[in-house]
Amino acid sequence: MWGGGSAPTTFCTISESRGKGPPAIWQHLEPILVEIRENWPDVSTIHFFSDGPCTQYKQRGNLYLFCTEIYKKGFTRGTWNYFEASHGKGAPDGVGGALKRRKDKLVSQGFDIPTALSLYQALSEGKSKVKLFYIPEQAVEDAIKQMPSDIPAVPTTMRIHQVVTLSPGKILYRDMTQLKTTNITPEVVQWHSPEVVGKWCALVYDHIIYPGIIQEDVLTLIPPPENVTSRHMAIAREVWDTLASHEK
Repeated sequence: MWGGGSAPTTFCTISESRGKGPPAIWQHLEPILVEIRENWPDVSTIHFFSDGPCTQYKQRGNLYLFCTEIYKKGFTRGTWNYFEASHGKGAPDGVGGALKRRKDKLVSQGFDIPTALSLYQALSEGKSKVKLFYIPEQAVEDAIKQMPSDIPAVPTTMRIHQVVTLSPGKILYRDMTQLKTTNITPEVVQWHSPEVVGKWCALVYDHIIYPGIIQEDVLTLIPPPENVTSRHMAIAREVWDTLASHEK
């Protein structure tokens, strides 16, 4: 974390829970947001930078929690910025690597670390400059149960590079990242249609046609793909020809 003129601060959260969905993400962010509010009370805007897996940070549940949870902590606006090229090579990976090496050293010295809690306690006793937090597994389970089931879909999720929230419960999004402007073109978030959810469709991403389960930006309904191998499926050539004609 970097707060303007202050030196960067590094955090790491540890938990028994293996959850990686939005409720788990925000349980891990909870103590960090509290830490920011307590130590930097004048901070009103928070920027998140991450990679963009559609099942995690771009998932509608995460966007919902993003535009609600930060306001509960006293922030007045925020952005979430997605970067793909540096996946696995950023500062967070360096922090994780340093802690893993510290853990390996402790184990080699005879320390028994059978649980996440014991790992947290062992690392906390060291001289690491990384601030550690322990997230109880039950907290994650409770958050999952409290997650709403009727969150609207966000169109063109795969093309989104920045999500902005300026008021509780509302988001704006762009296919490019901008941090120094408020000139935002809002996109309307549409609800799922129960009649088509789960049906096969074809969608366009970066001018390439892909088959998939219907969620957003539907080009046309198509017959289910046929199995080519045990792991791959393909749609019929005549269907591809029809789809290509839609693009012309």
